[in-house]
Amino acid sequence: MVESLTLHLREHQLSIGWLLTCFTCLILIAVASLRQERLISLVFLGYYKIQKEDSFNNDAERMGLSTFVILTLNYLLAASLALSLLMLSKDFDTKSSLMVVFIPIIIVLYWKAGQWLIFAMVGKHPIIKQLKYHLRFAICTGGFFFLSSAIIISLNKSLVETTLFLIFIGFLLMYLNRIYKGVIASILMGIRWYYILLYLCTVEVLPLVAFFLFYYDKTATFVK
Repeated sequence: MVESLTLHLREHQLSIGWLLTCFTCLILIAVASLRQERLISLVFLGYYKIQKEDSFNNDAERMGLSTFVILTLNYLLAASLALSLLMLSKDFDTKSSLMVVFIPIIIVLYWKAGQWLIFAMVGKHPIIKQLKYHLRFAICTGGFFFLSSAIIISLNKSLVETTLFLIFIGFLLMYLNRIYKGVIASILMGIRWYYILLYLCTVEVLPLVAFFLFYYDKTATFVK
């Protein structure tokens, strides 16, 4: 007696789009590594270290603009990929999943707007250059983190909830790292405390409170 065999597709398939995006991110990291010696160690060192004025003239601790642009593109692709895969894993429609790809871009533009506000308040000051480098290293580190998260989601759907938590922690660490290093650097450079307080209230705290109040229900539903 011949028994027929039925083939069942795996529940979660790797799409061509995911493979191309992931491959593009890996290529970008490889290109950046060729342009910058000790790229990985430099990025993680710059993430937790507060840049000093003499570091800007030290090639061992300085990241080139072209390398930063490449790693920023990696961050945008990797974060968008991780968020869209997460939305699809939670059975959101394709339109909603595509909308989240703009979140990383909005975050970068928002943080840059904060730097422009600081420039408007204190003028041409060494703190502007320092904050620029702090943001660079936070973005580059985030790109590595979110690419790893995207790979985890795609290879093991059962880890979606864990990956959701990791993505949240990733964005939170980028945010807190930038704020902490910015405040410490501002104090060390003699920026008046009321300038720091004004910036934190108008640019960092109030938008988060407004987002929580207006989008609490949607965010809570997504997390559940």
